[in-house]
Formats: sequence, structure tokens, C-alpha cells
Amino acid sequence: ASFRLLACSQLPVAMSSSRLAVIALDVWTVSSSIVDIVTDVVVLKEFHDMGAWVYYRCSLVIFLLATSAYALLFVSTYARPSLGVGGRIVVFLVVLPVSQLVPVFTWIESFHLPLVDAALKGSKILRPTAREAARRTKGDDGVDQLWTFVQENYARHAGFMAEAVVEALPQAALQTYAAVSLGFATPVTILSVVMSCLVLASKGYVISYNIDRKVCVFNASCVAADLFGAFAAVCWLGDVVVGERAAFFFV
Repeated sequence: ASFRLLACSQLPVAMSSSRLAVIALDVWTVSSSIVDIVTDVVVLKEFHDMGAWVYYRCSLVIFLLATSAYALLFVSTYARPSLGVGGRIVVFLVVLPVSQLVPVFTWIESFHLPLVDAALKGSKILRPTAREAARRTKGDDGVDQLWTFVQENYARHAGFMAEAVVEALPQAALQTYAAVSLGFATPVTILSVVMSCLVLASKGYVISYNIDRKVCVFNASCVAADLFGAFAAVCWLGDVVVGERAAFFFV
């Protein structure tokens, strides 16, 4: 009985620590992704101002493709199934100019705030996402709490996962390649590349899950090492093939 009393007394502390971890992860995910996108736009302008037209065009194409990907994510997630092809195209075109905000909106919508859900339902063409199942713990039905944590965070951060793949990775690789091949980098470029690397590495937990915690940590470390190794390879490539025309070789 005393053991059960001790376990119950520690439960709120564990739940509080878990909640703080979730909040910290949310703050980092949202803030780092926003900073990464803003610095990418600033670097795009720097390419334009310095006359590095090949790098400017490559960066602009990546930005436009990412913008289209966010709009497609919004349509596939929130458009009602009854909406026809024409209606989906209209939603896509309406969202496209502001689709860089889709990852943030996806995160906000995951909390199912009454105002947001009511606005989506009131539009008659959109729908909110399904609510998550009640949180389960390993002690209740054998479900691994870490796996539940991964699933819940993936649902909230799906937009930021897309941002990491379709924008952060190619933009950071291009900026790294440009900095090495051109022979200089501005502080904003360095900040943009570092933020992109951190954004990518911090998403590694999604594909690193393992029931053995040591294996999970090892997998996450391998993901981070592979990402930084890829950027090291890009640096080597930029050093071997010099000049703005080398951007075509990068593509």
C-alpha cells in the first residue's frame, strides 16, 4: 500500500515533466521553423542583390515548390471529401499566397480550439481534423508511452515535418554550396544554414523510434550524423566545382 501511495504521489510530477517537455518541443519547433523560413527569404534577397542569378533562381524555385507543397498539404488535410476537383483547385489557389503559414496553422488547429473548428465547419468546404484518441500509458494497456508521444507530436507537427523536407533541406544545401563556391558567406546565410540543420536534426525522433530507448537514441544520433555528413559532402562539392555555373552541377 505504501508503494502504491508513493507511486501515486510521483505521478503528478511525471505528468508535469512530460507536459513541460511537450511545451518545450512545441516552442522550439514553431520558433525554429519560422526563423528558418524568414532567414531563407533574406538569403534569397541577398542572392538577388549580389547578382548571383543562378543561385537566386534555384532558391526561388525551391521556395515556390515548397509553397505549392504547403497548399497541397492544406487541401489534402482540410478539404471536405465531398468537394470536387474544381473546388479543391479553388481552395489550393486561395491558400497558395499564404501557404507558408500552413505549418503554423496546422499546429494551431491540432489543439481543436472552438473558434478554429467552428470557422472550418462554417466554411462549408473545409473540415477540422479528427480529434486524437485519449492519451494512453504503458501501465494502462501495454502501449509504449514514447510511441504515443511520437504519434501525438507527429499529428501536431506534420506541417513542420513537410517544411523540413521540402524547404529546409534543399535551401540549406543550396546556401552551403553557394557559400563555399562563391568563397564568402554573410552572417544571415550562416544563421540560415545552422537553423536548417537544427530543424532537420530535431525531426529525427520521428524515424528513430525503437522500443529500446538506447537503440532509439542511437538511431536519432545516426540521423543527425547523416544530415551533417551530407552538408559536409556539399561543402566538398562546392570546393571542387568552383564558380556560379557550379550551381547547375549542384542541381
